Formats: sequence, structure tokens, C-alpha cells
Amino acid sequence: MAVREPFIYLRVKGQAYALLGDSDLDRAREQARNCRVLSLARYQARAAASAGGAPPSPR
Repeated sequence: MAVREPFIYLRVKGQAYALLGDSDLDRAREQARNCRVLSLARYQARAAASAGGAPPSPR
């Protein structure tokens, strides 16, 4: 699977997860059949909200 932006890959209890930028989500979901593909922006926003701050700005 090729992506245009940095991403996070995790394996938890045998399940693979990939957190990607929104521009790569659809293509990654089609290509990564054995991996659960999630929105990185969504989890950044959730983390910022739980920490009481704003999500990080894109570079």
C-alpha cells in the first residue's frame, strides 16, 4: 500500500490498524484488506479534546 503522507501503523492483539490522512483513506481501505484503516484527523481531534486543547495545525 502506497500513501502520500506519513501514517501510523499499529498491531494490537493480532489486529492491524493504520491511521492515515483523509486524502489517503478511500484508497487505503480498498487496498489494505487485512488492516482496519482509520482517520488520523479524527483521532487527533479526539486526543486534543480530551486534553482540553485544539488539534495540532498542519505543517
